[in-house]
Amino acid sequence: LKDAELLGTEGIITVGEPFSEELSQVIRRMERRGVPVVLVDTDMPLSGRSCYIGSDNYGAGRLAAEKIIQDTGGSGDIVVFVSRLDVGNQSERLTGFQDKIEEQGHMKIVQVCQGEADKATVQEQIRQVTEDYPDLKAIFFAEATSAKQAGVFLRETHLGEGITIIGFDMGNEVVNCVRDGIFAATVAQQGGQMGYQAVKYLLKKTAANRKWDTEGQRNPGGETERNSGQMSETDGREETGEGADGKIYTEVLLITGE
Repeated sequence: LKDAELLGTEGIITVGEPFSEELSQVIRRMERRGVPVVLVDTDMPLSGRSCYIGSDNYGAGRLAAEKIIQDTGGSGDIVVFVSRLDVGNQSERLTGFQDKIEEQGHMKIVQVCQGEADKATVQEQIRQVTEDYPDLKAIFFAEATSAKQAGVFLRETHLGEGITIIGFDMGNEVVNCVRDGIFAATVAQQGGQMGYQAVKYLLKKTAANRKWDTEGQRNPGGETERNSGQMSETDGREETGEGADGKIYTEVLLITGE
């Protein structure tokens, strides 16, 4: 990003890293200079980015819960796996999942496991929950890494037999697990749509910036002063058809072996 900044780039599309203050600082500086930054897949709302484009993570959680309710008959215990609860997209998926399960009223989430995206940790947690909960009927992997790691382990150990398992995303191992009946389904993001919408947004944004540059003045600090009534670039927001909160959501799909 620093190299792109030095080259005079008009706009940036990149993936957010929620725990990187250094990246937040670079994004803030570029936005102050009138260079819009679009984050895909992972958001950093406090960075001042112009827009976040990613999956409807809340909807993804609800979609997984609906499949579990359907396949289990709506009774039994559930375990959810995340890498970290403080990762925004995973916490949104968990909230959507919890809300749907609570609405149904007969199933219970007995544990949320944080695997830290570590293979040994995830595998040990799977072994533990299958021993601890005799009425375990379903597992939801709310992120792709643990789903992949679990797929390999469950294929070898058969610990998932009789349990409805929902994976996440379309990695090779996850897809193979759906195909082979180890997973009942996987919730798939549409990465191509994220990229398409990001380019579409940035083209619109940079075209508007060029118009503003001819109508306003470029000051020595590299920031653009615009006529009254126009949006300040440093706001990091734009009034669009998707709303003014700087977010565009792409649809998620449920992929089954059928």
